[in-house]
Amino acid sequence: MKTIPGKQQFVSFPIYKLDPAWRRLSESERRKGKAEFCEIIESWQDRMILLAYSLVGIRGDSDFFLWRVSYNLEDLEAMSAELMNTGLGKYLNVPYSYLSMTRRSIYVEEHQKEDPEGHGSRLQVVPGQSKYLFVYPFIKSRPWYALSDAERGELLKQQKALRDSKGKALVPLDPGADS
Repeated sequence: MKTIPGKQQFVSFPIYKLDPAWRRLSESERRKGKAEFCEIIESWQDRMILLAYSLVGIRGDSDFFLWRVSYNLEDLEAMSAELMNTGLGKYLNVPYSYLSMTRRSIYVEEHQKEDPEGHGSRLQVVPGQSKYLFVYPFIKSRPWYALSDAERGELLKQQKALRDSKGKALVPLDPGADS
């Protein structure tokens, strides 16, 4: 995917669970279904960033997820429809799906100093730099907005320090919008 400076990206995490009936299919049917699924993934590689992560043995309600980054929300929808129409996709459930947009934090002063116009690196996601990925919903509820800007900024600095100290990709998903 070609980077477009100053443009926000959509970040999507569809999380999949495989129906146990899949294992009862013949080997040739499973091979064909997986090949169809992989072909769809490969066909979208030039239009978005795509990474797959296994959850086998980590979560009982999920088997794997995709980390997708695109400038076009409709591409995420179209790709999802194509995946679910493959032989493998017909046996997948989506127990969770998270969607977010990139943006510079208005609470972290360093972001404002390094990018006063709001068009810089905080708008670009660079996935795949860590072996592990921790995705958690970061929902800004009424208590969040009851905090002062300084308190919110301090909490986000602590979050960033934790992320940096662990050397792992911690991805907070904010489905809400800041003003």
